Amino acid sequence: MPVPKLTIYDAISQAETGSFDDPWIRTTAKDTPGGSTAYGPVQITGTKARDYAKRKILSPEMIEYVNNVYGPMMDRFAEYGNEPEKEGYSPIYDYGGSGDLTDDEKTQYLKLADEMLAYDYVLSQGDDDAFIRAWRGTGDDERYNQVVRQVLGRLKSK
Repeated sequence: MPVPKLTIYDAISQAETGSFDDPWIRTTAKDTPGGSTAYGPVQITGTKARDYAKRKILSPEMIEYVNNVYGPMMDRFAEYGNEPEKEGYSPIYDYGGSGDLTDDEKTQYLKLADEMLAYDYVLSQGDDDAFIRAWRGTGDDERYNQVVRQVLGRLKSK
């Protein structure tokens, strides 16, 4: 049986949500200073997705997706996270919640992730630590860094 081809997406998704049964969740890090809207297998935040859309780093199709689907769900995460008493609250928007993307919208998420990850990877010029910082904004989680480096190392050795 052939070994599946590894991707940059695999490196990040393994580090971000590889320990969960279902990777289609909002972050469980409810104590993040200022909150977090990170969601899905590679934990794309609303801030980062909107920044890439605004700077036109993304394809027109993905800009439309961010503006009309992903961004509005991020707004619901920001509004209802840690707010169970708030009118309109639903646990799907709270930390650890499933969000409300349809299967088709999840397919679009995967395209968004590919475009965003490719951009950050090219900018890092093959430096794993620079890539991790570009994607995550920090490099201080050694478990995370080790998982990403391990998968990227297997990618590079092919």
